[in-house]
Amino acid sequence: MLRLRLPSIVIVVSCLLLSLACSSPAPASSPSTAAKPTALASSSPASNAVAAASPASKPAASPAIASSAAAPPAVNTEEAARYFGGKSITVTVGYAPGGGFDTFARILAVHMPRFIPGNPNMIVTNVPGADSLVAAQALQRKAPGNGLDIGVFTLGLIPRSLLGEKLEGFDPAGFDYLGMPDSAPNESMVCSRTAVANSLDAFMQSGRKLKIGSTGGVGNVPLMMEWAVLAGFPIEIVSGYGGTSEASQAFDRGELELNGFCDASTSSRYPHWFGAEQFATPLFYFSQKPKFMEPMLSQGKYPWFRQAFDVVNVTSAQRRALEAHISFGGSRVFALPARTPENVAAALQRAFAETVNDPTVQADLLQRNYEVGLLSGTDMQRTIREFADQPPDVLEVLRRMYKIGS
Repeated sequence: MLRLRLPSIVIVVSCLLLSLACSSPAPASSPSTAAKPTALASSSPASNAVAAASPASKPAASPAIASSAAAPPAVNTEEAARYFGGKSITVTVGYAPGGGFDTFARILAVHMPRFIPGNPNMIVTNVPGADSLVAAQALQRKAPGNGLDIGVFTLGLIPRSLLGEKLEGFDPAGFDYLGMPDSAPNESMVCSRTAVANSLDAFMQSGRKLKIGSTGGVGNVPLMMEWAVLAGFPIEIVSGYGGTSEASQAFDRGELELNGFCDASTSSRYPHWFGAEQFATPLFYFSQKPKFMEPMLSQGKYPWFRQAFDVVNVTSAQRRALEAHISFGGSRVFALPARTPENVAAALQRAFAETVNDPTVQADLLQRNYEVGLLSGTDMQRTIREFADQPPDVLEVLRRMYKIGS
């Protein structure tokens, strides 16, 4: 009988010892309390980014954020498949059909479902208005999100808000970002009509401001033109052109003396610009030397062609302002409403990244002369925080570029 009871005694004693250990006061909080910060941190990345940049709290970049940029978010695939299976996701574009924002959204909507667990349908709609602000406001009002609404709006709304412009119903912290699909190295450059200035020296010593066309708003190139004026380049901005195509046509017919859209895509449509006729002369570039210029430069042509920083003397604040503007590297933001459930948001963030990096998708977009490159939701969070956390003198230059408070 004793042999039969010994294991039971051992078990009872073990349980008593375990219960005494568990009943002792623990220095850490309870599991239910400890889980809350994790859920908050992952459900609204933009909120954390803007909060981290507030004057009351300016920490250094988080190692967790820096390391997570290289890895896709963890996803419970089975749970996500049960959720998305048989459902439809609506993608709302803040511009009219047929433009670049609409094209990106429709191409991604064709391919992205195969990367989302459960393979839901994706439907694209258009709600144009106020430079995509109307669509962004509508998306923000849908918080907390459920993963079935994706908005597409211009990046320009984010720095405008961070720099102090009052955009009613828009807060950069009001989204869970999927990222941007058009974040590519910036190869923007300025060229002149050769008849007006056949070298960089001729341009800088022209004795007057030369006219350059702008589409206005907060597009990438128009803002770099504003920066060039602040930096002292002899440029007069003429706004009101409907797009890159209109400004380039005006340059080609002699209406404008300079063009800020002398990139590979545009110049390929005007082969006489840098061909035998030498209609255009490249002057300088803003960030990275354009690859399409390398064959001409290797032949000894345009020896003056260099980065804008090396043409005029710029202040540290001016340099950092341009670098902060360029840091986003794209213009088309894809986002979810804030507080989308963690696993749902992670599944869509991972699917978005896999779609943008897919060779078939990239080939389709490149064939249409669009720049392709992924800025993930995590990297976007970091970039927003770094932009908002610039020193006051840099922020002042950025406000002048964006014409906020002027």
